[in-house]
Amino acid sequence: MVLKRIILPILLVFFLAVFSYGCATPSLEPEVDRALPDGERPEYVEEPGRGESPVEEGIHKISRAEVNLEVEDLEDSLSRLEEKARDMGGFVSYSSINKRERDPSAQVTLRIPEDKFYNMLEEIEKIGEVEHRSTSEEDVTRRYIDLEARIDNLTAQEERLTEILQMAETVEEVLSVERELERVRGEIESLTGEFNYLRSQVSMATINIRLRERALAATGVTSIDFRDMFTRGYYALIDSINALILFARGVFILAMGSLPYIILLAILLLILRKPYRAIKEKRQRGKTPPDKSS
Repeated sequence: MVLKRIILPILLVFFLAVFSYGCATPSLEPEVDRALPDGERPEYVEEPGRGESPVEEGIHKISRAEVNLEVEDLEDSLSRLEEKARDMGGFVSYSSINKRERDPSAQVTLRIPEDKFYNMLEEIEKIGEVEHRSTSEEDVTRRYIDLEARIDNLTAQEERLTEILQMAETVEEVLSVERELERVRGEIESLTGEFNYLRSQVSMATINIRLRERALAATGVTSIDFRDMFTRGYYALIDSINALILFARGVFILAMGSLPYIILLAILLLILRKPYRAIKEKRQRGKTPPDKSS
């Protein structure tokens, strides 16, 4: 019994040291295939229904694009973009439209499967006139594989700690193993969330599109709404009067706030007035020439 109590903490320290070193060591072989046999692949790696994925190709990249379009009709163009995204297995993650009289515009963000990225860009160019287009691809292969390896190592460490917990006999040993097990599971949860987000960025490209409606030439003389004109003029006059009142209010507040300093300055001037006059008169007497007639 005494020998078992001595060996158990030694085993715990040994396993923690080995697996901590394994988690801290980055992967130096990104080309190694880390695929697991069917039925044993963890949940954070599976991605069913995607066909050929970036994981199988061994290269992991995040693709993004920015496109500015000039279109004939904003609403129709937005509908066509949403339809094209759905047809390619993607979706609209953000959409907004501004229907102001001058320069109406809209913005939409599409998430498209990585293998349909450039196909979608070609379809976008058919909807309107491209004013600007930029694409970027960020290689995250090393980060992807490193996260995957760290999760594997921590999962193995969790299994070993679970086995050690079953061997523990004293309350102190149980509490010590459970604390370490809680820390490991917290790291697994955090890294798994980061890995899932990175995987979603890799598998689905992001395309930000800004649309501007083409200005049409006027077909006739613009009529004048005199009622609206006088209404706007009235509100403009009210705004000007309010601005003048706010300006006067600001000047008054500034003057009241500066009043103590003004009083102090006036007192200083009164105190220095007599010495200044005496010095001035002394200088004038010094400059006056003596009377030669005497």
